[in-house]
Amino acid sequence: MKTNLSCAIALSALLACSGASAVTLGPYTGSWGAGDDTQLGRIYRDGTSSTAGTAKAFPGVSNSSSTYLYETFLFQNLGGPDAITVDATVSSANTVFAAFSGSSYDPVFANNAGTYLGDLGSSTSQPFSFTAPTGAFMVVAMTTGSSTVGNFSFTVDGANVSAVSAVPEPSTLVMFGLGVLGVIARRRQAA
Repeated sequence: MKTNLSCAIALSALLACSGASAVTLGPYTGSWGAGDDTQLGRIYRDGTSSTAGTAKAFPGVSNSSSTYLYETFLFQNLGGPDAITVDATVSSANTVFAAFSGSSYDPVFANNAGTYLGDLGSSTSQPFSFTAPTGAFMVVAMTTGSSTVGNFSFTVDGANVSAVSAVPEPSTLVMFGLGVLGVIARRRQAA
């Protein structure tokens, strides 16, 4: 699910200036199947959904040698510390949602422990929340068993939250750079 980077930046600027009291993004929907990204291990389901304002320790890694399918979505908190709620709908007994700080996600799941923000705590359709620091990027990750084919759906709520597109691919950056060089060369010729 890729979006236009300039549209995401414009939306982010609009939300930052609007002072909106609540923003609901989504629903984000998708499914897992053959060819999806894989990771080793998943978050341990400790039965406790995280709550904003209450620190929850990283619950640990479960089945670190097992392969799981995963999907990620990137968001940013554009204001001060903000309570972010992820309302997850789970269609498989093996599906787990979790959130991590930063703009990237490591498929070696154990490496994400230091960026943990919160998780669903189980494979039940319910919300979980966490406090996002000012300006923080957040990755919402869903994992499911490697043999599980299923669907997922979630919304994200927060006063200053915005969806962010994926980092531009290198070829996009090269084309942008060539365009800028072309404009500069043209201006020099005109001068």
